Amino acid sequence: MRNTILLSCILLFYFTLGKTAVLNSSLDLEDTVPPKISCFNYALTQNIKSTGFAQVFAKDLILSAVDDETAPEELRFYFDGNPKMSSKLFGCNTLLGLSTSAPIELKITVEDLSGNQAHCISPLLITDTLEICPSDSGISNYSLKIEITPYKTNSIFDANISVVGPNFNQSFSGQSAQIEFLDPGKYEVCIEKNDDPINGVSTADIYKIRRHILGIEEFTDLYQYIAADVNNSCSITASDMSEIKKLLFGTIDKFRHKDSWQFVPINFSPPNPTDCTFNKCWVIEIKDRNVQLEFAAIKIGDVR
Repeated sequence: MRNTILLSCILLFYFTLGKTAVLNSSLDLEDTVPPKISCFNYALTQNIKSTGFAQVFAKDLILSAVDDETAPEELRFYFDGNPKMSSKLFGCNTLLGLSTSAPIELKITVEDLSGNQAHCISPLLITDTLEICPSDSGISNYSLKIEITPYKTNSIFDANISVVGPNFNQSFSGQSAQIEFLDPGKYEVCIEKNDDPINGVSTADIYKIRRHILGIEEFTDLYQYIAADVNNSCSITASDMSEIKKLLFGTIDKFRHKDSWQFVPINFSPPNPTDCTFNKCWVIEIKDRNVQLEFAAIKIGDVR
């Protein structure tokens, strides 16, 4: 009888401890608490540079931001609820219709690694102390919006973007940009990213390329052909599989004939399926008041 009671106590203790451990484990796996964010309660000032523009980063408009689980350097900051918009460009057009003391209210979002978000409103005053901008009557309200969407993934990254045109020469990093121009005309837009080559690449990609070559399971869209042609030969062969193997095994530290990412226009100048030459730069003529360019970002080597 005594042994039976002792066994029952042991089992009860074991069950209770195990249940508690499982409960604690499940709680540790899910972070649902948003970060704590605080914006300045007064307007920060950003002056328009000699280029005619001022670039503002969302993280610079935050007084403080902390999270229980995510380190400060891993928090993400962006404008208008758009994860792609870590910065904004303000030009002379921003001053149209504003008094010299009227700040702009900007919505800032902070996001932790679990996707929890918090928001605050930060006032920003755009000034022109260098008197770069012409009078209101001399400002042309032309703008260009650039949107980059990763192919088959929702990952966020910073691409290197440069825009050069009449009275304008600006380089910045990001995945989305709203740029205002003083003058219409022709502009050269360049986008590139050539880091982290192994990102998204595994032996599963080699397997899929082999199945395509053998005709067992051929690729279904142009982007897969671009991603698989890692040696830039305008064909998919065993040489592409060999290049990926060398990268995975550490024989090479990057693809030797292509950048890690390739950017393809979506809503203008679509690529020719029979031509494997892809540009990093495009010349755009700004005629309309609002021009939007959309690009697909293709990770080379990642065909899944």
